Amino acid sequence: MAEVGTFTYRMLGFKNKPVNHYIRPFYLEVAKSVKIKHFCHGSKRIHEIFINWLKEGLITNVGRPFFTFGFFSGYSHNTNDCVGLLDEDNVDFLKYMNSLGLLKNTFVLLMSDHGARYGNLRQTEQGKLEERMPYFGIFVPPEFRKEHPNKYIAFLENTKKLVTPFDIYETFMEINEEKNEYKPTDRTSYSLFSNIPMERTCQSAGIEAHWCACLAWKNTSVSENHVINTARESVNMFNEMIGEYSIMCHKLDLKHITRAIKLESNENVLKFKESKDIDGRIADMSAKTKPLQAFYQITMETTPGNVTSSVDLQSGQVFISKEDISRINKYYDAPKCIVKRKPELRPYCVCKENI
Repeated sequence: MAEVGTFTYRMLGFKNKPVNHYIRPFYLEVAKSVKIKHFCHGSKRIHEIFINWLKEGLITNVGRPFFTFGFFSGYSHNTNDCVGLLDEDNVDFLKYMNSLGLLKNTFVLLMSDHGARYGNLRQTEQGKLEERMPYFGIFVPPEFRKEHPNKYIAFLENTKKLVTPFDIYETFMEINEEKNEYKPTDRTSYSLFSNIPMERTCQSAGIEAHWCACLAWKNTSVSENHVINTARESVNMFNEMIGEYSIMCHKLDLKHITRAIKLESNENVLKFKESKDIDGRIADMSAKTKPLQAFYQITMETTPGNVTSSVDLQSGQVFISKEDISRINKYYDAPKCIVKRKPELRPYCVCKENI
């Protein structure tokens, strides 16, 4: 979408070519073609031309330091229907990089600028979260991992923390080992190879409340209907799992619910309807979006035994994943009759005395 490029959408662009290789003029001409509506230019799809151009840049610079930035949004700007057209060629491009030996010492960033902004999905809580949390992935080359093991450990830990696009700038400065004397904003930003505070908040990161996608666990009553139904469904599932071995294992009954917490949505996100201004700085908070899902984590005790279950609750129906169940008391010899035959049932089986 060269007509709305990063530096030319409501801006003046460049007087002189800003880089060694600049594909925008080519795509401005391609955009004049009628076939562009079908994502084709001649016999090739426009993304193939783009990826081939990136490949030419790679082979030209093998053995020399280089930086390439390519952004392709023609298939996905208004809808995600055609994103799949890119999948195989994206994979082939990464394989091509690997065949040139570039992945040994080259950082690769795969990213998008935002999620769904139009259509029915955008009006749901899920759509609003996607709009605020675009995909961002980094491949850290083996040479960097070996030379800077502590930085790589910090990077892995930061995948579980709040990060923002402003942190990418700081990360580039660290990769280039440059002292960052220029700050792009007055907000606090971090390199992804530094120790980002776990307690970092949207406010400290300079994220406006209606753009903050952070969720919070809050205590909820153990007498709430959804909590009770979830606990009962959990126990039913446990008994179904051990059903084949019921001659060896006791049937479990719900004794009591110890604690329940609920993952609550950000009210500012739910109320956000759209931006009143073209730059997205002024928010229209008149939306009345209702969450379609509620997530509960419940600690309960069964007789005999106890477990913790984390569940997804939608429209009153309980959904439980086996992967989200944790037993928090010691097994001791309770599941000894099942250990060798069915070890995955240890959290749920309490062996009968005469077995």
